[in-house]
Amino acid sequence: KVPYVLTISLLSFDYDWQQDARVKINDRVTFQETIDMAQYLSGDAEGAAEDEEEEEQGYRIKEDGGEILARGSSAVTDAEGMLYDLFAICVHAGGANGGHYYAYCKPFGPMTSSGKAKPADQWYEMNDSRVTKLSANEWQKAYGGLTKTYNRGYQVQYSTSAYMLMYRRRDTSLNIDDVPDSIVPMYIFDDQKKED
Repeated sequence: KVPYVLTISLLSFDYDWQQDARVKINDRVTFQETIDMAQYLSGDAEGAAEDEEEEEQGYRIKEDGGEILARGSSAVTDAEGMLYDLFAICVHAGGANGGHYYAYCKPFGPMTSSGKAKPADQWYEMNDSRVTKLSANEWQKAYGGLTKTYNRGYQVQYSTSAYMLMYRRRDTSLNIDDVPDSIVPMYIFDDQKKED
């Protein structure tokens, strides 16, 4: 079974027994924006009754006066397979003994709840109180690894790398692309007005 939101944690830190110190792993790790989890699932129908019962339990989310069932997990594949879309990358910049955490995020859907068009495939960097647009494929900086070899033969290793990937299952019966204002707590809007 796979979850609705798939979280993949990358090994970013280790302990080096020879140095007797904690070290950060800066190896280059590439990942796809879309992955098909069907290839990792067994076609075995054993336990299907239990799965169906768990699917029905789930939890309910109210949306625009109706309700949708947010299932905890699913082993159902469709004609496209079991596709997941990358929507967030948690990033660590720095070394084993210190650094900074931030995220790259990509909103879903073509429109906001207020009817404004969203740019296609636009990623954003969420870094403390700053939100900035990333240029095309700039999110791939999170791959980490060696970035530059200088003419004197030394290399500089990029200390910024992903440590957690967040994927959402493509499921038209569950996915909402924007959070309607009606379900956002009022104090958030009040705080936003104070800041403006």
